[in-house]
Amino acid sequence: MRLIISCLPVLFMLASCGRPVSDELFSFFDDAGYAEYSLDMSDSTAYSLQLYVYADDMLAPGDSLTVRMDYLSPDKVPYSETLVLYGVNVSDRALCRTLREDFRPVTYGLWRAAVNIGHHNKEKYSITGAGLRLIRGNGTR
Repeated sequence: MRLIISCLPVLFMLASCGRPVSDELFSFFDDAGYAEYSLDMSDSTAYSLQLYVYADDMLAPGDSLTVRMDYLSPDKVPYSETLVLYGVNVSDRALCRTLREDFRPVTYGLWRAAVNIGHHNKEKYSITGAGLRLIRGNGTR
């Protein structure tokens, strides 16, 4: 009986183990304004992807920041896109943009992603880094 009672906490911990609903990855930009990430999209669920750019001097309303996103699939096929982040409330320190919602990758596995803001923008706005949030399933965290 004592053995069963002492094993209960371990059984509860094992039952609660599982893959997290989201991965939140942060990377500092190098001097060229470039940051890299690994995105684990190995199961067949739908995903959402959000980008956060953190800066000391935020864009004022009306300003914009061009960002290039590069992706490399598990089978080494490159993809890229250019997007624009717009200035918001000056007191905020992060610009956020949803890149994709409820998508399924063309190939499942470990993807490489890179955010490129360029050296000029990094210096102009004192941008420190960027975060990617990869959300699995129905978009809840």
